[in-house]
Order: sequence, then C-alpha cells, then structure tokens
Amino acid sequence: MAAYEDASKWNCKNCVRGTEGTQFIREFSRALSSVRWFVALNIRDKSIILSFRGSTQNDIGTFITDLNFEFKQWPPNVPASKVHEGFIESMLKGILPAMTTVKEQLAAHPDFKITIVGHSLGGAQSVLAATYICVYSPHWKSRLRVFTYGEPRVGNLVFAQYYDSLGIPTQRVVNRNDIVARAPPKALGYRHHGSEVWLRASDGLAIYCPGQLPLESKECSDGVETLKYSMTDHFNYLGATSR
Repeated sequence: MAAYEDASKWNCKNCVRGTEGTQFIREFSRALSSVRWFVALNIRDKSIILSFRGSTQNDIGTFITDLNFEFKQWPPNVPASKVHEGFIESMLKGILPAMTTVKEQLAAHPDFKITIVGHSLGGAQSVLAATYICVYSPHWKSRLRVFTYGEPRVGNLVFAQYYDSLGIPTQRVVNRNDIVARAPPKALGYRHHGSEVWLRASDGLAIYCPGQLPLESKECSDGVETLKYSMTDHFNYLGATSR
C-alpha cells in the first residue's frame, strides 16, 4: 500500500520487515490522470520495484477509469486480444518514463530483477505494464515478476491466455470477498488471467487455485456469493489500509 503514501513520509508499519532497506528512486503522476507510480530499489532482494497506485476513495479520475468497461484491441501483436480501454489508456500514459527509470537502474544494477506491483487499478496497470515490456523490451522478460492485490479483470479470454503464455511469475492475490476482483463482469466477456491466491474469509487461510481458463476456479474468490461482495475487503490487504 506504499504507493498510496507520500514517498517522503512512507512509514508502512505492517510491512516494514519486508521492505526494510528499500530506497525510493522516482515518483510519477500526471494531473487529471489515473496513473501514478514510483520506482524503488531493494538491495537485499536485488530488485528494481515498479509500483502502481490503485483507485482511491477521493480521486474521481481513477473511478472514471475503472468504470470505462469498453474493450480496446491490445497488444497489437495479438489481434483477437482485447483489454479494458480505461486500464490500457492509463497505463500507456505513464509507461515510457517508467521504463526509462527502470533502464537507468538496470544499468547500475545489471543483475537485479524487475518487480512490478499494484493494488486495484494499479494491479491492472501492473499486468499491462509487464505485457508491454514483453512486447517492446523482450530482453527484460526473464527479469520480470508481478504481484497484484485486488486486481480487477483486465481483458478478454484471449488476453488472459496470452498473458499466461508469457510465463511471467505472477501472484494475483484476492482478499476475502473483495468486490473489485469480481469486476468487470464475466458477462461482458472479461476473464482473469492465471492462478489466484485467495485469502479466504472464513479462516484467513491462503488458498491457491491454479488457472482453469476459460473458467475461473470456484474454489477461490469466484465462488463467493454475490451478496457477500465487500468494498471494505478491497481497501484492506494484509493488515494495510488504502485511502
């Protein structure tokens, strides 16, 4: 959840042991835009971190992006692949300066991994950014790993299958009955990519469900009854609350 904080005031008490030694490098945001990211460096983990901020409760721009359910063909090398227009347009507004910053850090740390993380809208942007890197900078592909939290569905079945085929180590984490992870609806043609790690509401256990495309596993969050969906679960992950 650090992407929701002013980087100069970052004090994530719930995750300090896992992030100790992380050095802030650069932050990017654009006025009236729904893309905001920071790049950081973790020497202990040998990782360049690209973190995308998600939807916030007081930022109308992010909610406008979320509510734009129209499809757009992307990436260009997979003609039948379609993704959420709002998600891809927002990611594209910030990816080039992000890649420039990552490239600078790779020059100084050539053996480091690239870790892309995001919550909510930021989770969708993280998956799209990883895909963008594979298409336009394929020599970075082997360095990539992706972690998303409360990620909405990003695209259609073809995109989900294409993303899985890239073989990027990805953990898609869903907290309890998070409503955002169930959107946009499958009835509109959206599908989640890959496997899921579900933090089950009944006992808090982390349940792993491997990808079962074209379906989504009912053993994880797709099996939650509609009336139990929760926005509170979306804004509270692993003891940290986003605002």
